[in-house]
Amino acid sequence: MDKRSERKGNCFDKDVKRPLIAITMGDPTGVGPEIICKALAKETIRKRARICVIGDRSVMERVSSLFAPHLPINPVDKPEDASDPGSIHVLSLTAFPPEGIIYGRPTGLIGAGMFSYIRKAAELAMEGRIDAVVTAPINKKAITEAGFFTDSKRFVFTGHTEFFLNFAGSSEVAMMLAGRKLKVVPVTTHIALREVCNVLTKQRIISCIRLVHKGMKLFFGKERPRIAVSALNPHAGEGGIFGREEELIIIPAIEEARAEGIDVSGPYPPDTVYFHGSRGLFDVVIGMYHDQCLAPLKLLHFYDAVNITLGLPFIRTSVDHGTAYDIAGKGLADERSMVNAIKIAADAARRMKYAKGGN
Repeated sequence: MDKRSERKGNCFDKDVKRPLIAITMGDPTGVGPEIICKALAKETIRKRARICVIGDRSVMERVSSLFAPHLPINPVDKPEDASDPGSIHVLSLTAFPPEGIIYGRPTGLIGAGMFSYIRKAAELAMEGRIDAVVTAPINKKAITEAGFFTDSKRFVFTGHTEFFLNFAGSSEVAMMLAGRKLKVVPVTTHIALREVCNVLTKQRIISCIRLVHKGMKLFFGKERPRIAVSALNPHAGEGGIFGREEELIIIPAIEEARAEGIDVSGPYPPDTVYFHGSRGLFDVVIGMYHDQCLAPLKLLHFYDAVNITLGLPFIRTSVDHGTAYDIAGKGLADERSMVNAIKIAADAARRMKYAKGGN
C-alpha cells in the first residue's frame, strides 16, 4: 500500500464508514478457512473493514476454534448485518458435515458449494450491497465436476477472473500481482508459451496499459503511476536480431499510450526491468506473458503477494496461492497474502466511496 496516499487521502479519515467486504471461503478441504480465520484473528484487520465470510458455518466454527478461539461465529442472513468487529460473521450457504470434509479431497458436491460462494459474492457486488470481494483459493476441477450446465453445455469453470468477467459483462480485465517491492501485470496469462506471439497485438498491450494506469490509482492511490513495459525477446530484440515484436507491436503501443498522457516507457530488456521495478524506479511493470512476470514477483513475494483483478465494475482481490493441500489441516498455512488482500481491498473501497462522494 502507498503510505503517502494513506496519509494524504481524506478517504482514510475516521468519519468515512468502514467498507463492507465479502470473503468467499473457497475450498473447505484446502487452506482457505484457515487463512481467513488467522487473518480475522488480527484486530487491526477487523477494524479496517466490516467483513462477512460467504461459506459454511460449520466449517468456519471448527476452524475458528483452532485459529481464532476468541472470536465467536455470528451467522448472518445478509452481509449488511456484519458490523461487530468482535465476531466472525458468516453468511452460510452450505452445511457440510465434518465427516464430509477430507483435506485435499474435494468432491463435486463441495465444488458446487465453492461455486455458490463465488456466485453469491458476485451478485452482491453487482447489486452494490458490498464494497469489495476477496476470494480464497478454490479447486477448478471440483467446481467443473459439480455438473452445472449453461446453454445445454457442461459448465467448465476456468477461474475466478473469467467468471467475474463474464458475470459482470466486462469487456476486458487484467491480472495484477502486487507486493510491497514489486507489482507486475502480464499482458497474456494462462496460455501455452508457444501461443504468446500469436495473441500479442498492439491493441491488447494498449488496453493493458490503460487498465494498469487506472488500477494503480484505485488500488494504490497513484495519480500518475510510472509504468514500465518489458520486452518480449532477449535484449529487447537487439534491433530485430532476436525478434521484431518490439518494433512492430510493443513500441507502437507504448507511443500511443504516451500520447494519451500515460507515464509509460519501454520496452526494457526482461532480464533487468524487474530488478529496477523492485528498486523503486517504476511503480509497476507490464510483462508479455505469465511466467515472465510471476517468476520475479514470487522470488520477492512468495508468501505475501496479492492477486488484483483490474477492469471489473467492483473491487476484487485474492490470495496469490492455491489450496495447498499438502499442508491443509496442519495449521501451517501462512495468512499474509490474505491479510494483504483484505487491506488492499478495504483501502481501494474507501478510495472508490470517497471519489463517489459517499461515506
